Amino acid sequence: MSLNEQVEYARIDLSKRLGVELDSVILSSAQAVTWRSGALGCPKPGMSYTDALVPGASIFLRVGNTLHAYHSSRDGNPFYCPRERVEQPLLDHTQDVT
Repeated sequence: MSLNEQVEYARIDLSKRLGVELDSVILSSAQAVTWRSGALGCPKPGMSYTDALVPGASIFLRVGNTLHAYHSSRDGNPFYCPRERVEQPLLDHTQDVT
């Protein structure tokens, strides 16, 4: 799945999650990154993850004045990451769609 496809998947998911029109979900940033562990930058409390560098994507979408984070592995479907669990990746600026 390309980064553009991941962005569109995340936009559709967020519009359904929030019950808003797709046009109101605006891309803030999307870039290829390297996550620091198997948690893909969004660890769940109480879970253990492999310590390995994992290529993926970090996507930020805006609805109104609120930013929403989506994370993914390189080819996987992005998933919503609550603000309190967002971890910073190692950046890879080879694919930036902002």
